[in-house]
Amino acid sequence: MASLKSKLRGHLMASHGTRRNTKNNLWLAYSVKSSADITLASNNECIYWASRLESNPQIKSFQFGCELNAKYPWEEKFKSREFIVVEPEAGGYELHQLITGDITETHSEVEVRDHQGVQENVRVTLFNTKGIGQLAMLSTRWLQVMAFSNQIRNEKCATESDQVNLLIRGGLKGTVGGLLDRTPHHEPMKVLGVIAQEALFGTITLDLENQCFGRNTLWSVR
Repeated sequence: MASLKSKLRGHLMASHGTRRNTKNNLWLAYSVKSSADITLASNNECIYWASRLESNPQIKSFQFGCELNAKYPWEEKFKSREFIVVEPEAGGYELHQLITGDITETHSEVEVRDHQGVQENVRVTLFNTKGIGQLAMLSTRWLQVMAFSNQIRNEKCATESDQVNLLIRGGLKGTVGGLLDRTPHHEPMKVLGVIAQEALFGTITLDLENQCFGRNTLWSVR
């Protein structure tokens, strides 16, 4: 008999897209870039998404869990594999894959064959999950930024957005606290939400390498 937890997992996957891996933690997250909720089939996918995809201004869109018939240069036969299909801001598309083993993160090419038998070589980024711990802290900090952005996802903050963008364009760089101090007549949580959105849209960069998102966080116009 299915447990309540497994039933809830099944309903979630049915609502937001079936994924192959059902043993690991299943994450439901809101993506500003996708303007939709997305499912992430493991902790590793969540960390990679937050630190390498959602927060990367050079990436326009992405889709997890894409089954493709592919063959690497060192292989003889095509094999069905799960990839992340990524659309860079520069155009075109590329593939990302989380792997295990002795291979370190690298860029390569993979031969992809569609249902009609048409083949093409596609750029692929391989990320060894052995190194996922190095991204854990950064992803946690970006998840905090996303939390501020998500709290205003259903609100119109046109006034706050206009004011923040005016200060950003006029100052070019500064601290988050400085933006808050210069918007005293607006709700701080809305201002923080707008700042977070501008960072995720790529309008500004945030220095999250050494500290969490807060008043002392440095920002600069991209």
